[in-house]
Amino acid sequence: MRVLIPALSAASLLCALSQAAPAQTYTPKQIRIEAPAGTDTAEPLRIAALPSGVPLTKQQIEAALQRIIDTGLFSDISYTVNSDALVIKLTPAPSSQLQPAHFANFVWWQPAELETLLEASVPAYHGKLPLAGTLTDQVEAALTSLLHTKGIDDAFVTARQSGSVADAVTLSITHPPIVIGEVNLQNTLPSLVPQLKTFEHRLHGEDFDIAEDTVSIQDSVNDIYQNAGYLDVSTSAPTYSPPHKDLLSYAVDLTASIQPREIYHVSRFTIQAAPPVTQADLQKAAAIDIGDPASPLALRIAQGEMQKAYGDQGYYDAKAAIETSKDSTAHTIAYAATFLPGELYHLAAVDTSALPPDQQAAFARGFHLAPGTPAGTALNTEVARTLNDMHALNTVKFGATLNRTHHTITILLKPASAHN
Repeated sequence: MRVLIPALSAASLLCALSQAAPAQTYTPKQIRIEAPAGTDTAEPLRIAALPSGVPLTKQQIEAALQRIIDTGLFSDISYTVNSDALVIKLTPAPSSQLQPAHFANFVWWQPAELETLLEASVPAYHGKLPLAGTLTDQVEAALTSLLHTKGIDDAFVTARQSGSVADAVTLSITHPPIVIGEVNLQNTLPSLVPQLKTFEHRLHGEDFDIAEDTVSIQDSVNDIYQNAGYLDVSTSAPTYSPPHKDLLSYAVDLTASIQPREIYHVSRFTIQAAPPVTQADLQKAAAIDIGDPASPLALRIAQGEMQKAYGDQGYYDAKAAIETSKDSTAHTIAYAATFLPGELYHLAAVDTSALPPDQQAAFARGFHLAPGTPAGTALNTEVARTLNDMHALNTVKFGATLNRTHHTITILLKPASAHN
């Protein structure tokens, strides 16, 4: 006899079994699990908990299949039974594949300790979980019980897919809150202490996640140092203190060490300009001099300012390609910037339709640039001059829309109180 159970609900399972199996018993000599290669068959067999060599009732088989389905690991289950063997066939559920468990904020234990404790209390657990199902429920319950041993009687643990670790089931203490307490950054440079203190204060009181905060602290501290020229800086993964009670939450103090290494300086900055902007114009806009600290942030700002120099001339699609050459021995950086100005934009029209009729007429009388005029700073200056002559500079705001297909710009004038 063979029964196919395509659904996961208890109701459908009971219905399928009751229709297929009359009130009788079977005495299989053995019980086996059949599943695709790579599927753990030992645990479903243990969960089924059916004895071999003794009579089995429909109710016993029914309960065993339900226990397996309830784990959340399988989408289909079927079985065949005769006097020789009971064979349970399983199809893993694609949406419930086992994924590594990540412990977000269980700061009373190291991850390896938690693994050992969980495997002792939940025999089916071996470091991986589905997002939902009785196996995950058992792990959540076991973690909650462990928190009770620390005196946290109101603990609440949840599993979620979207955590700080990709492709993992993240287990978090969602109550009481586990937050960041004091952040201690060691081996700091005096000149960067104000920025580091600002960062430390921003972290204080935030929800704590071991993996997330490790990345955040390392990336943020390294950015501060690199933008000061310490390009080879490294920051250790933070260690955390035992949690301490802090009003309605538990706070964890973090400590990380910084190794700034050598500071880098700009050794060369060559700029290949394209008309109508000159090399001198771009050098002034960039504001980076030989000998300055080699700051990635300063370089990004310089790139934007140099592109703006082209935009001021009506070349709104200008792009700067900047190559960097790092000398790790001399601790210097050389920059080389090349510009593609793109197309020159021209004035398509000035749209004054949102203004009152008297202001529309006044602007038409005072504005002297015709469609087709090159766009840029001169155009903006003329719009501002016209509005100033109308005594409307503070009551009318102006913006612009670009047509990147035809390389034109339309000036939009609106009352200053108008919504976008």
